[in-house]
Amino acid sequence: MGRRELQRKVVSNILLIGISMVMVIGFFYHGTFYQIGLVPLVIIGGVTVFAVLKVISWANSRLDVERKGRVGNLLFKADRIPSVLYGGMDTTIRPLKKGRLRSDMICNVRATLRGRPAGHVLITDIRRKRLCDLTDKETKDEGMTASAFREDFIRRYGGSDGQIIRIINFRAV
Repeated sequence: MGRRELQRKVVSNILLIGISMVMVIGFFYHGTFYQIGLVPLVIIGGVTVFAVLKVISWANSRLDVERKGRVGNLLFKADRIPSVLYGGMDTTIRPLKKGRLRSDMICNVRATLRGRPAGHVLITDIRRKRLCDLTDKETKDEGMTASAFREDFIRRYGGSDGQIIRIINFRAV
């Protein structure tokens, strides 16, 4: 987690607890229903309302991911999908083509376009590179050496050893 994301979460939680306490203070002044006193009410009620708001906040963040975050698909062989979704694989190499994939995009992980999504990944980086410049380290997630990968890539997608490809880094969400 980056420093900026940590700061955002801290500020978010401070605002949530502040809103929670203001709500409880408002409830206190609505009548004599609350007989335990202002300070215990603010503490107990504040923590309770904070927990409720936190759950709502978490639920909304999950809805955002499921509603509008997925705009792309990444296809993998069915036997590679568990590795993609459970952190064993974080890079894939694809042909360069006009597409909508970009960094910070959430994509469906599928075995086929017609199949149901097996899960989702967040694209963290997309780089371009010549196929002939790939290293063994970059092709390790594909399960091959760089030279074997180049041969397989050309056989599968066509083109030449000098073509530009995309290296897509991602993490499961």
